[in-house]
Amino acid sequence: MTIAFAEHAESRAVSLTVQGEGQRLRFVGSNSLDEAAVRAAFLALMPEAWNDLTFVGAELKPLGNSGWWDCVADYAYSAERAAGVRTLTIPGVDDPLGPEFEFDLTAQTAHITQSLRTVTSRYDLIDGGVNPPAAWANGASYVIGELVYNGGQVFTCVVGGKADGGGSGPSGTGSGIADGSVVWDYVPQFDVSGATVKIWTAATDYTAGERVDSHGYLYECTTAGTSAATGDGPEGAGGGIVDGTAAWVYVSPDHDPAAPDYGGAIGVSRDRVSGCDIYVGHLEFSVTAQYYPVTLSLIEILLDLVGTFNAEPWYNFPTKTLLYLGCTGSPRPGNIWTLKHRFACSKNVRSLKVGSRLTIPFKGGWDFLWCAYRDAVIQSAGGNRFNIQRPYAAYVEQVYRPGDFGTLPI
Repeated sequence: MTIAFAEHAESRAVSLTVQGEGQRLRFVGSNSLDEAAVRAAFLALMPEAWNDLTFVGAELKPLGNSGWWDCVADYAYSAERAAGVRTLTIPGVDDPLGPEFEFDLTAQTAHITQSLRTVTSRYDLIDGGVNPPAAWANGASYVIGELVYNGGQVFTCVVGGKADGGGSGPSGTGSGIADGSVVWDYVPQFDVSGATVKIWTAATDYTAGERVDSHGYLYECTTAGTSAATGDGPEGAGGGIVDGTAAWVYVSPDHDPAAPDYGGAIGVSRDRVSGCDIYVGHLEFSVTAQYYPVTLSLIEILLDLVGTFNAEPWYNFPTKTLLYLGCTGSPRPGNIWTLKHRFACSKNVRSLKVGSRLTIPFKGGWDFLWCAYRDAVIQSAGGNRFNIQRPYAAYVEQVYRPGDFGTLPI
């Protein structure tokens, strides 16, 4: 009997993948147990091209031992028919990405030596520095700016003179505290142990003007009352922060005035700035495209682009934000190649603060920023002097070459 073929109901299925367009024709063959004969008849039936796609192969499977066969013919995108590059459409920033894109947003570690801001600082007024405050003394002479501790509190001299010879010294939490011919102001952040202002606690009565530390920041009570029975205390900036029946206003980071200001440098010692490791956002993505023909000259072009940043905006990414990491290539039927291009992304930064005095106007995403430090002596509000490393210069270096991403075969 003559081998016969009937097209299957699931025939002509279209596939759109990163390998390109494809279509599968499916038939049911009958009247023969001879696979070679069925294959020859099927291949003779199948055209070389179908809907501008090229025949790339066939597969036959017997349906039991009945002489019936499941026969499929695969057709795929033809590079020769394209006569050049298959161009991908550049998506808009809000357009859905297609299967040719893959990305990885896994965070990576980065070593930094400067913080964004110093939130909280503490200083041991007794053991720290070279000029710790002394205990208040009867009849002693004091100069403006001098610190003393008395009765578990710390005071700063605002009018120099001689202390009361028969008194008990300054006390209270106000300012303008008379003591003989000396006038003192209470230093609200500290007591003799170097402790800060009170740490906020739940279900506690607070008076107007009282300050607490909450989440590492200072808050001042503006409405007397009792703090909430639950929660972590006031947070955020601004005023009118409700906390139970009390209300607070944000003051500032909780800085110890006796502690040295290192300008945001992290891990400062006499001869170095140690810094720390942090997690930062890191984006890598790939774009897969079909290309014909792949030649040694094309490979040389791609090699020259590896390790370059985009000299012009590309795929909606601003200049200097992309780094080309290279690509992998694999051939497919019809002499077309699947090229998978990989990129890393880093944002440009403007008005970048370095320490307390330097501002970098612009740093490209793949530029390198470094700081020069030198020995410096600083003095805290308490008169203590410290030898430190201070950033005195900052440099933005271009360490990657610019590249013309428009020459990429995408």
